[in-house]
Amino acid sequence: MKLVNGKLVIMLRLKRPKLSASGKSYVIGSTRGFKKSGVRIKGKPVHFAANAIIKRETRRSSTKKNKKQKAAKKT
Repeated sequence: MKLVNGKLVIMLRLKRPKLSASGKSYVIGSTRGFKKSGVRIKGKPVHFAANAIIKRETRRSSTKKNKKQKAAKKT
């Protein structure tokens, strides 16, 4: 990472997709928490955290549809 024209440029190594802890996405890159950037602003160190993900496709809409159909049948 480096400072270029007032912008912090971060290079994050991408890896094979791994299911996140929540199961809602696939993680393909992460700093795994805050890291020091080596850049200082007004004498203070800049820290950052970054994650690269792919959203997981879900079929929640069909579940909601089934619940609505069951509720409609009861009335």
